[in-house]
Amino acid sequence: MDHISLKIAPEDDSNALSKLKPITPAHSTRYSKGGSISLTNKRIPPGFFSRQFDPEPEYFSPGWSEHVQPEGQRYFYHSKGHIVTEANIYDEEQFRCISCSMEAVDKLAHTQNIKISNSVEIFLQLDEDDQYTCGYYLVEHASHTVFWLHETTSEDIGVPDSASFSQLRLASNEHYWTHVEYFPTHMSGVKTSCIRDLIGILTHARADHLTSLVGTFPYNAAQCKEYVDLLRDHMSSPSDLLTDPYVICVVARLMSQVARHRFLNYYGETNARLSRDQHIVDIYPKKTPRLFKLVSKILLFDLPHRFVTELETLWVDNLVYAEPWKHFMIRCLADWKESGVWTLALIIIHALFYAISNGSRNIAIASMTLSIVGFIASLILANYHRIPLNFETAEAADFLERNFHPTYGFTLLSLVYSIPKALLFWSAGTLLLQMGFAVFQITDVYMAGALISLTVVAVGAFAAVLRRNASVKYDTEEDKQETMSTWRRFFHPSSRSKGDLEGNDEGLSAS
Repeated sequence: MDHISLKIAPEDDSNALSKLKPITPAHSTRYSKGGSISLTNKRIPPGFFSRQFDPEPEYFSPGWSEHVQPEGQRYFYHSKGHIVTEANIYDEEQFRCISCSMEAVDKLAHTQNIKISNSVEIFLQLDEDDQYTCGYYLVEHASHTVFWLHETTSEDIGVPDSASFSQLRLASNEHYWTHVEYFPTHMSGVKTSCIRDLIGILTHARADHLTSLVGTFPYNAAQCKEYVDLLRDHMSSPSDLLTDPYVICVVARLMSQVARHRFLNYYGETNARLSRDQHIVDIYPKKTPRLFKLVSKILLFDLPHRFVTELETLWVDNLVYAEPWKHFMIRCLADWKESGVWTLALIIIHALFYAISNGSRNIAIASMTLSIVGFIASLILANYHRIPLNFETAEAADFLERNFHPTYGFTLLSLVYSIPKALLFWSAGTLLLQMGFAVFQITDVYMAGALISLTVVAVGAFAAVLRRNASVKYDTEEDKQETMSTWRRFFHPSSRSKGDLEGNDEGLSAS
């Protein structure tokens, strides 16, 4: 979305009120701003860094103070106007633009009959391309919200669509905590009750992950425990306020994630999302093309069906969670690498059959072609998902969104994911056929027929087992939980399932 802003002419600020429009902390350019630093050799006078030779400080207008955010970003705060800005007010032109913006905000607040109390701060941000362009938002510490001085829409400020104003308030709460994370140094403090609330939220989230495979909280059980231990170290202070800006920054970052989690899962709504595989938002009905079913069952051993099921579980209402996505990609990468190794071995074997002219050369050529294509597909898939995605949920969300068809879902993607293993099976099948021809050439007909019959039976049984595993159904919920618990212990050896916790008290303290 284009930067929403206020344009102020250096000679005349009469148009400021009509052009004042809102932004949010998400529009911050702190991590993407341009510019560079020139490095030069410095002459250091004798005693320069001692107290008696401190350099002359830079002076600016009364009321302003300079602060440094824990990550290192410098910003300025005006105590009387409650203004926060990252603009360089040492620069005369930028200072004049900020001053003009301050006056514009004050006039608009008076026009709208909105009182800017001591609990409210105003953030101003000059545009990088035009320093006379300024965006704004207001934060209220008493209500932990962000607001503006005139009517706007969620689309204009870059907030996703919501089900109600109570859900929209959660987005405002997220932006508030993001602001606190970015600018904590000048604050008098944050109530320690926020830490207690955060510890309670993280403790519940940890227990939820330990007792369920489909918890919605973004951090896993181990991460929640680390955050709780980190926060408890700062609960011993007798003061009601937490004043350390570094700790405030950490608390604010975690609280913004909590607010975002609640917004995305419709916390407090009639139809809240209670498990990550639960669809809440109306979506287009998906259709499975008849050709896809035919190709999947006959040519790809019904492998795409398994991938479609897993991908639809990972991508629910345009959301993807870090841990499930990570585990899915780890399994896929291992599967593709294993298929690549086996297809490489089959290429060598088929080449030997072709070289010794034993069996059918046509089958050897066809088998080598299948193996080479499968090997190349394995390499491409493994390298593509290992390097650019790297298990990052933001990149994973973009990837899944690009490959999700509103009507056919993940049909095409599942076909691509199935190619390496399907070609491995076909190459292995042609190898068995080639061996049958070879046996037929070197021994009597009856022995060869018996070996071929046994081979066909074995291949048929293997294909039936594969198909059953690819589209497994559970007779009861207990069977499903038991199977899922087995998978959970495979991926999380130190964790317990819900049933394990109920039968073993020691499981309650497992990390």
